[in-house]
Amino acid sequence: MTAPLPASPLLARLRPYPVTALAAATLLSWTGRLGLAWSDRTLSAAGKVTATVPVVIFVAVGAVLVAVVVRRRGPDVGDGGRRFVRLAVLWTTGYWLVRLPIIVTHPADDRYTVGFKAFHTVLAVVAWALSALAWRSVRTANDSGDEVTKSQTHLSGALRKEHA
Repeated sequence: MTAPLPASPLLARLRPYPVTALAAATLLSWTGRLGLAWSDRTLSAAGKVTATVPVVIFVAVGAVLVAVVVRRRGPDVGDGGRRFVRLAVLWTTGYWLVRLPIIVTHPADDRYTVGFKAFHTVLAVVAWALSALAWRSVRTANDSGDEVTKSQTHLSGALRKEHA
């Protein structure tokens, strides 16, 4: 039997990997979008500003996810990191649940081609998959209900002793 290779310090620093993957995918897919929005001659100034809002939010979310991973101490991202990962997952999931049907049901034209619709469907599915993995990677014993059950059992035992 071969002994496992020691983990690279750089790779170990990127744990939890699903959070790192979500951060990377978010930054890769959204950083270039800002230039596209502002170079689109079909959009008015208000349309460009409106298109910029989700881009800025997603880039900020990706940057903070990177900070959560890089700044963690020990194997866990901590309570604050866990809350932010969950917030990022909810934002990502919610955005694509709203945006994808708008894209897919829009009549095909020069802008909303079949390829455009297929590409954005893939982006949404990848975002959802990475979001689910990121959420799962920051779960704790409390999330499974084990600790809650233990607390309730301890509390009910204490109350029984108090009334006895």
